[in-house]
Amino acid sequence: QSTFTSINPQDEIHHKLVQEIKRCFEGLKDKKFQSVMPLVLLNILRKTYPQFAERDPQSGFFKQQDAEELFTQLFHSLTVVFGDKFSENFKIKFRTTIKDKHNENDITIREDEDDFKLQCHISGSTNFLRNGLIDSLNEIIEKRSEITGNNSDFLVKKEIIKLPKFLTIQFVRFFWKRSSGKKSKILRKVTFPFQLDVSELLTSEYQQEKIKVREELRKIEKEKEEEERESKKRKVDPLSNGVVMTPKEEMETEKALQESKKQYWLNEFKKHFPNNLQQGENPSCVYDLVGIITHQGANSESGHYQAFIRADHDDNVWYKFNDDKVSIIEKDKIESLAGGGESDSALILLYKGFGL
Repeated sequence: QSTFTSINPQDEIHHKLVQEIKRCFEGLKDKKFQSVMPLVLLNILRKTYPQFAERDPQSGFFKQQDAEELFTQLFHSLTVVFGDKFSENFKIKFRTTIKDKHNENDITIREDEDDFKLQCHISGSTNFLRNGLIDSLNEIIEKRSEITGNNSDFLVKKEIIKLPKFLTIQFVRFFWKRSSGKKSKILRKVTFPFQLDVSELLTSEYQQEKIKVREELRKIEKEKEEEERESKKRKVDPLSNGVVMTPKEEMETEKALQESKKQYWLNEFKKHFPNNLQQGENPSCVYDLVGIITHQGANSESGHYQAFIRADHDDNVWYKFNDDKVSIIEKDKIESLAGGGESDSALILLYKGFGL
Protein backbone atom coordinates (compact mmCIF):
# COMPACT_ATOMS: atom_id res chain seq x y z
CA GLN A 1 0.00 0.00 0.00
CA SER A 2 1.23 3.48 -0.82
CA THR A 3 -0.75 5.17 1.96
CA PHE A 4 -1.73 4.16 5.47
CA THR A 5 -5.14 5.87 5.70
CA SER A 6 -7.01 2.62 6.47
CA ILE A 7 -4.35 1.19 8.78
CA ASN A 8 -4.48 1.22 12.56
CA PRO A 9 -1.91 3.92 13.58
CA GLN A 10 -0.08 1.52 15.92
CA ASP A 11 0.38 -0.94 13.01
CA GLU A 12 1.71 1.68 10.59
CA ILE A 13 5.35 1.06 11.53
CA HIS A 14 4.95 -2.68 10.77
CA HIS A 15 3.58 -1.86 7.29
CA LYS A 16 6.55 0.44 6.66
CA LEU A 17 8.94 -2.29 7.76
CA VAL A 18 7.35 -4.91 5.49
CA GLN A 19 7.37 -2.47 2.55
CA GLU A 20 11.08 -1.90 3.09
CA ILE A 21 11.74 -5.65 3.28
CA LYS A 22 9.96 -5.93 -0.08
CA ARG A 23 12.11 -3.14 -1.57
CA CYS A 24 15.26 -4.81 -0.26
CA PHE A 25 14.39 -8.15 -1.87
CA GLU A 26 13.45 -6.40 -5.13
CA GLY A 27 16.87 -4.74 -5.08
CA LEU A 28 18.54 -8.11 -4.60
CA LYS A 29 16.50 -9.64 -7.41
CA ASP A 30 17.27 -6.82 -9.87
CA LYS A 31 21.03 -7.37 -9.42
CA LYS A 32 21.86 -3.82 -10.52
CA PHE A 33 24.62 -3.50 -7.92
CA GLN A 34 27.40 -5.71 -6.57
CA SER A 35 25.69 -5.65 -3.16
CA VAL A 36 22.69 -4.03 -1.47
CA MET A 37 23.10 -1.87 1.65
CA PRO A 38 19.75 -2.01 3.52
CA LEU A 39 20.25 1.18 5.58
CA VAL A 40 16.61 2.32 5.38
CA LEU A 41 15.46 -1.17 6.37
CA LEU A 42 17.82 -1.16 9.38
CA ASN A 43 16.60 2.28 10.49
CA ILE A 44 12.93 1.24 10.33
CA LEU A 45 13.71 -2.07 12.06
CA ARG A 46 15.38 -0.20 14.96
CA LYS A 47 12.38 2.13 15.29
CA THR A 48 9.97 -0.80 15.24
CA TYR A 49 11.98 -2.90 17.70
CA PRO A 50 14.25 -0.59 19.79
CA GLN A 51 16.23 -3.52 21.27
CA PHE A 52 18.03 -3.75 17.90
CA ALA A 53 19.28 -0.17 18.39
CA GLU A 54 21.29 -1.03 21.52
CA ARG A 55 24.90 0.13 21.44
CA ASP A 56 27.97 -1.12 23.25
CA PRO A 57 28.85 1.53 25.88
CA GLN A 58 32.62 1.11 25.33
CA SER A 59 32.86 1.04 21.52
CA GLY A 60 29.67 2.92 20.63
CA PHE A 61 28.91 0.35 17.92
CA PHE A 62 25.54 -1.38 17.65
CA LYS A 63 25.45 -4.56 19.72
CA GLN A 64 25.20 -7.93 17.99
CA GLN A 65 21.69 -9.30 18.34
CA ASP A 66 20.23 -12.80 18.42
CA ALA A 67 19.17 -13.98 14.92
CA GLU A 68 16.33 -16.05 16.40
CA GLU A 69 14.93 -12.94 18.13
CA LEU A 70 15.13 -10.98 14.86
CA PHE A 71 13.45 -13.85 13.01
CA THR A 72 10.61 -13.86 15.58
CA GLN A 73 10.11 -10.08 15.44
CA LEU A 74 10.07 -9.95 11.64
CA PHE A 75 7.56 -12.79 11.69
CA HIS A 76 5.38 -10.73 14.05
CA SER A 77 5.44 -7.73 11.69
CA LEU A 78 4.55 -9.92 8.69
CA THR A 79 1.65 -11.40 10.68
CA VAL A 80 0.39 -7.90 11.63
CA VAL A 81 0.41 -6.89 7.95
CA PHE A 82 -0.87 -10.09 6.28
CA GLY A 83 -2.82 -11.77 9.11
CA ASP A 84 -3.92 -15.42 8.95
CA LYS A 85 -3.19 -15.62 5.22
CA PHE A 86 0.49 -15.51 6.16
CA SER A 87 0.65 -16.96 9.70
CA GLU A 88 -1.42 -20.11 9.07
CA ASN A 89 1.31 -21.34 6.68
CA PHE A 90 3.62 -21.57 9.71
CA LYS A 91 1.25 -22.32 12.62
CA ILE A 92 1.55 -25.64 14.46
CA LYS A 93 -1.43 -26.69 16.59
CA PHE A 94 -1.14 -29.07 19.55
CA ARG A 95 -3.14 -31.40 21.73
CA THR A 96 -1.65 -31.12 25.23
CA THR A 97 -2.18 -33.86 27.81
CA ILE A 98 -1.30 -32.98 31.43
CA LYS A 99 -1.33 -35.97 33.80
CA ASP A 100 -0.40 -36.29 37.49
CA LYS A 101 2.31 -38.96 37.79
CA HIS A 102 0.87 -40.07 41.14
CA ASN A 103 -2.84 -39.87 40.32
CA GLU A 104 -4.01 -41.10 36.89
CA ASN A 105 -7.47 -39.59 37.45
CA ASP A 106 -5.95 -36.09 37.46
CA ILE A 107 -5.71 -35.53 33.72
CA THR A 108 -6.38 -32.50 31.53
CA ILE A 109 -6.50 -32.49 27.72
CA ARG A 110 -6.38 -29.19 25.81
CA GLU A 111 -6.39 -28.27 22.13
CA ASP A 112 -5.98 -24.51 22.42
CA GLU A 113 -2.19 -24.24 22.11
CA ASP A 114 -0.24 -23.30 18.99
CA ASP A 115 3.21 -22.05 18.05
CA PHE A 116 5.16 -20.94 14.98
CA LYS A 117 8.17 -23.16 15.59
CA LEU A 118 9.27 -26.40 17.19
CA GLN A 119 12.19 -26.33 19.60
CA CYS A 120 14.98 -28.86 19.73
CA HIS A 121 16.42 -28.87 23.25
CA ILE A 122 19.96 -30.24 23.41
CA SER A 123 21.01 -32.46 26.31
CA GLY A 124 24.15 -34.53 26.84
CA SER A 125 22.56 -37.39 24.89
CA THR A 126 21.01 -35.45 21.97
CA ASN A 127 22.70 -36.59 18.76
CA PHE A 128 19.83 -36.32 16.26
CA LEU A 129 17.17 -33.69 15.57
CA ARG A 130 14.43 -36.31 15.93
CA ASN A 131 15.39 -37.09 19.54
CA GLY A 132 15.61 -33.42 20.49
CA LEU A 133 12.13 -32.73 19.08
CA ILE A 134 10.55 -35.68 20.91
CA ASP A 135 12.20 -34.66 24.20
CA SER A 136 11.05 -31.04 23.77
CA LEU A 137 7.39 -32.11 23.43
CA ASN A 138 7.52 -34.24 26.58
CA GLU A 139 8.40 -32.71 29.94
CA ILE A 140 7.75 -33.02 33.67
CA ILE A 141 6.59 -29.97 35.64
CA GLU A 142 5.72 -29.46 39.28
CA LYS A 143 2.38 -27.81 39.98
CA ARG A 144 -0.53 -27.84 42.39
CA SER A 145 -3.12 -30.57 41.85
CA GLU A 146 -6.69 -29.29 41.63
CA ILE A 147 -7.87 -32.66 43.00
CA THR A 148 -5.59 -33.18 46.01
CA GLY A 149 -4.59 -29.57 46.64
CA ASN A 150 -0.95 -30.67 46.94
CA ASN A 151 2.04 -30.05 44.69
CA SER A 152 2.83 -32.97 42.40
CA ASP A 153 4.87 -33.92 39.33
CA PHE A 154 2.86 -33.74 36.12
CA LEU A 155 3.71 -35.26 32.75
CA VAL A 156 3.09 -32.77 29.95
CA LYS A 157 2.83 -34.38 26.53
CA LYS A 158 2.28 -32.35 23.36
CA GLU A 159 1.09 -33.98 20.14
CA ILE A 160 0.56 -32.15 16.87
CA ILE A 161 -2.95 -31.88 15.41
CA LYS A 162 -2.11 -29.47 12.57
CA LEU A 163 1.12 -29.37 10.55
CA PRO A 164 1.95 -26.16 8.63
CA LYS A 165 3.18 -25.84 5.05
CA PHE A 166 6.45 -24.42 6.39
CA LEU A 167 8.01 -25.88 9.53
CA THR A 168 10.48 -23.77 11.52
CA ILE A 169 12.76 -25.54 14.00
CA GLN A 170 14.97 -23.75 16.52
CA PHE A 171 17.97 -25.45 18.08
CA VAL A 172 18.05 -24.17 21.68
CA ARG A 173 21.81 -23.68 21.71
CA PHE A 174 22.09 -20.57 23.91
CA PHE A 175 21.76 -20.56 27.70
CA TRP A 176 22.55 -17.98 30.37
CA LYS A 177 25.90 -18.65 32.03
CA ARG A 178 25.98 -16.92 35.39
CA SER A 179 29.79 -17.06 35.77
CA SER A 180 30.40 -15.06 32.56
CA GLY A 181 27.18 -13.05 32.59
CA LYS A 182 26.61 -13.97 28.94
CA LYS A 183 24.48 -16.27 26.84
CA SER A 184 26.80 -19.21 26.23
CA LYS A 185 26.42 -21.72 23.45
CA ILE A 186 25.93 -25.49 23.46
CA LEU A 187 28.45 -26.65 20.85
CA ARG A 188 27.25 -30.27 20.68
CA LYS A 189 26.82 -31.80 17.21
CA VAL A 190 23.15 -32.55 16.42
CA THR A 191 22.57 -33.96 12.94
CA PHE A 192 19.48 -33.05 10.92
CA PRO A 193 18.03 -34.64 7.74
CA PHE A 194 17.41 -33.11 4.33
CA GLN A 195 14.00 -34.79 4.42
CA LEU A 196 12.23 -34.84 7.78
CA ASP A 197 9.33 -37.13 8.68
CA VAL A 198 7.52 -35.88 11.81
CA SER A 199 4.88 -38.64 11.96
CA GLU A 200 6.07 -39.62 15.48
CA LEU A 201 5.08 -36.18 16.80
CA LEU A 202 1.40 -36.43 15.77
CA THR A 203 -1.73 -37.73 17.50
CA SER A 204 -2.47 -41.30 16.40
CA GLU A 205 -5.52 -40.42 14.27
CA TYR A 206 -3.75 -37.47 12.60
CA GLN A 207 -0.70 -39.68 12.05
CA GLN A 208 -2.75 -42.25 10.11
CA GLU A 209 -4.13 -39.55 7.77
CA LYS A 210 -0.69 -38.09 7.08
CA ILE A 211 1.09 -41.41 6.56
CA LYS A 212 -1.50 -42.41 3.94
CA VAL A 213 -0.80 -39.23 1.94
CA ARG A 214 2.96 -39.61 2.52
CA GLU A 215 2.99 -43.00 0.79
CA GLU A 216 1.09 -41.66 -2.23
CA LEU A 217 3.43 -38.68 -2.57
CA ARG A 218 6.50 -40.91 -2.32
CA LYS A 219 5.25 -42.94 -5.30
CA ILE A 220 5.11 -39.71 -7.31
CA GLU A 221 8.59 -38.76 -6.07
CA LYS A 222 9.92 -42.12 -7.26
CA GLU A 223 8.40 -41.56 -10.72
CA LYS A 224 9.96 -38.08 -10.79
CA GLU A 225 13.41 -39.41 -9.91
CA GLU A 226 13.16 -42.15 -12.57
CA GLU A 227 12.15 -39.60 -15.20
CA GLU A 228 15.10 -37.36 -14.23
CA ARG A 229 17.52 -40.30 -14.51
CA GLU A 230 16.18 -41.19 -17.96
CA SER A 231 16.38 -37.56 -19.02
CA LYS A 232 20.08 -37.39 -18.08
CA LYS A 233 20.78 -40.55 -20.10
CA ARG A 234 19.26 -39.05 -23.23
CA LYS A 235 21.85 -36.86 -24.89
CA VAL A 236 20.20 -34.39 -27.22
CA ASP A 237 22.25 -32.58 -29.86
CA PRO A 238 21.22 -28.88 -29.66
CA LEU A 239 21.65 -28.64 -33.45
CA SER A 240 19.57 -31.74 -34.22
CA ASN A 241 16.42 -29.68 -34.83
CA GLY A 242 18.26 -27.35 -37.19
CA VAL A 243 17.90 -24.31 -34.91
CA VAL A 244 21.04 -22.45 -33.92
CA MET A 245 20.67 -20.55 -30.65
CA THR A 246 22.84 -18.00 -28.90
CA PRO A 247 24.15 -18.92 -25.42
CA LYS A 248 21.53 -16.60 -23.90
CA GLU A 249 18.74 -18.26 -25.89
CA GLU A 250 20.00 -21.70 -24.86
CA MET A 251 19.98 -20.64 -21.20
CA GLU A 252 16.46 -19.18 -21.45
CA THR A 253 15.19 -22.30 -23.22
CA GLU A 254 16.72 -24.54 -20.54
CA LYS A 255 15.20 -22.36 -17.80
CA ALA A 256 11.76 -22.53 -19.41
CA LEU A 257 12.06 -26.32 -19.74
CA GLN A 258 13.03 -26.66 -16.07
CA GLU A 259 10.08 -24.50 -15.01
CA SER A 260 7.70 -26.53 -17.16
CA LYS A 261 8.93 -29.81 -15.61
CA LYS A 262 8.72 -28.35 -12.11
CA GLN A 263 5.11 -27.26 -12.66
CA TYR A 264 4.19 -30.66 -14.11
CA TRP A 265 5.41 -32.51 -11.02
CA LEU A 266 3.83 -30.00 -8.64
CA ASN A 267 0.51 -30.72 -10.36
CA GLU A 268 1.11 -34.48 -10.07
CA PHE A 269 1.71 -34.14 -6.31
CA LYS A 270 -1.34 -31.91 -5.93
CA LYS A 271 -3.63 -34.61 -7.38
CA HIS A 272 -2.98 -36.65 -4.22
CA PHE A 273 -3.55 -33.87 -1.67
CA PRO A 274 -6.58 -34.38 0.62
CA ASN A 275 -9.64 -32.21 -0.06
CA ASN A 276 -10.19 -31.36 3.61
CA LEU A 277 -6.89 -29.58 4.30
CA GLN A 278 -7.00 -26.74 6.82
CA GLN A 279 -5.73 -23.30 5.80
CA GLY A 280 -1.93 -23.42 5.49
CA GLU A 281 -1.71 -27.16 6.23
CA ASN A 282 0.97 -29.57 4.98
CA PRO A 283 -0.71 -32.43 3.03
CA SER A 284 1.62 -35.07 4.53
CA CYS A 285 3.98 -35.44 7.52
CA VAL A 286 7.16 -35.03 5.42
CA TYR A 287 9.25 -31.90 4.92
CA ASP A 288 12.18 -30.91 2.69
CA LEU A 289 14.96 -28.70 4.06
CA VAL A 290 15.10 -25.35 2.21
CA GLY A 291 16.97 -22.96 4.54
CA ILE A 292 19.33 -22.75 7.52
CA ILE A 293 20.48 -19.89 9.75
CA THR A 294 23.81 -20.65 11.42
CA HIS A 295 26.03 -19.13 14.10
CA GLN A 296 29.80 -19.17 14.50
CA GLY A 297 31.35 -18.55 17.92
CA ALA A 298 30.93 -19.46 21.59
CA ASN A 299 28.17 -17.03 22.69
CA SER A 300 25.32 -14.96 21.25
CA GLU A 301 27.04 -11.58 21.77
CA SER A 302 29.92 -12.39 19.44
CA GLY A 303 30.65 -14.56 16.43
CA HIS A 304 28.90 -14.41 13.10
CA TYR A 305 25.54 -15.37 11.58
CA GLN A 306 25.15 -16.78 8.06
CA ALA A 307 22.30 -18.21 5.99
CA PHE A 308 22.21 -21.18 3.61
CA ILE A 309 19.33 -21.40 1.12
CA ARG A 310 18.51 -24.25 -1.26
CA ALA A 311 18.25 -23.34 -4.94
CA ASP A 312 14.78 -23.53 -6.51
CA HIS A 313 16.03 -25.14 -9.71
CA ASP A 314 18.25 -27.86 -8.20
CA ASP A 315 17.96 -29.61 -4.81
CA ASN A 316 21.70 -30.33 -4.86
CA VAL A 317 22.71 -26.66 -5.11
CA TRP A 318 22.80 -24.39 -2.05
CA TYR A 319 23.62 -20.68 -1.71
CA LYS A 320 25.74 -19.45 1.18
CA PHE A 321 24.93 -15.88 2.28
CA ASN A 322 27.86 -14.38 4.19
CA ASP A 323 26.90 -10.68 4.47
CA ASP A 324 27.43 -9.29 0.94
CA LYS A 325 29.32 -12.37 -0.26
CA VAL A 326 27.13 -15.02 -1.88
CA SER A 327 28.63 -18.31 -3.02
CA ILE A 328 27.38 -21.65 -4.33
CA ILE A 329 28.12 -24.75 -2.24
CA GLU A 330 27.41 -28.42 -2.77
CA LYS A 331 24.70 -30.23 -0.85
CA ASP A 332 27.14 -32.45 1.09
CA LYS A 333 28.71 -29.35 2.71
CA ILE A 334 25.36 -28.62 4.43
CA GLU A 335 25.82 -31.69 6.64
CA SER A 336 28.83 -30.02 8.29
CA LEU A 337 26.49 -27.39 9.80
CA ALA A 338 25.34 -29.83 12.50
CA GLY A 339 27.72 -28.27 15.04
CA GLY A 340 30.39 -29.84 17.22
CA GLY A 341 32.62 -26.80 17.66
CA GLU A 342 32.77 -23.03 17.27
CA SER A 343 32.41 -23.22 13.49
CA ASP A 344 28.99 -22.80 11.81
CA SER A 345 26.25 -24.52 13.81
CA ALA A 346 22.63 -24.67 12.66
CA LEU A 347 20.45 -22.42 14.81
CA ILE A 348 17.22 -22.28 12.78
CA LEU A 349 16.06 -24.84 10.20
CA LEU A 350 13.39 -23.99 7.61
CA TYR A 351 11.50 -26.92 6.12
CA LYS A 352 8.91 -26.87 3.32
CA GLY A 353 6.09 -29.41 2.99
CA PHE A 354 6.92 -32.32 0.69
CA GLY A 355 5.36 -31.89 -2.77
CA LEU A 356 4.46 -28.22 -2.32
